[in-house]
Amino acid sequence: MPAFTYFTPAALDAVVKASDEVCDCCGQRRGHLYTGPFYTTAREVELCPHCIADGSAAAKYQGSFNDIIVTFDGQVIDAEAARAPQSVIDELLHRTPGYQSWQGNRWAFHCGDGGIFQGDATDEAISNASNEAKDHFDHINGRPSFDELFGADPRHRPSTYHFKCRQCAMDLFLWDMD
Repeated sequence: MPAFTYFTPAALDAVVKASDEVCDCCGQRRGHLYTGPFYTTAREVELCPHCIADGSAAAKYQGSFNDIIVTFDGQVIDAEAARAPQSVIDELLHRTPGYQSWQGNRWAFHCGDGGIFQGDATDEAISNASNEAKDHFDHINGRPSFDELFGADPRHRPSTYHFKCRQCAMDLFLWDMD
């Protein structure tokens, strides 16, 4: 399995499955196929993690694996992402697996870099979130606040995704609802 800068190996279990099938991109059987999102106009394709990691899948099928919108109509809509170098955005779009979500898999940014995807946030990670992590959440997500959203009964929480800042290791959270 290739290493991904912005995706932990443990989180890969949710978007990679064991398979004897051939990768449509490289034509090889590598023992695993990707099951996560791939934004492309191409027909449905079976991709191995190696073709994601080296960028060949995104190049061949003119697609991306994540939904990162820094600006819209000339307006910055993600100030944290706007601080990241284009090389980071490119790696997240074209050489990093995506994760399954309801509304589209946004990426968390902090310290001018993309966060490392940890997977679905556990109750423990949410309960142990620092004040800085809560403030960051409130800043990038607006309403409801971290405490409003996660102070409720855990059985009624929205889907929550956990990232870690590559630079300062702060926990970062994004949420999504169906």
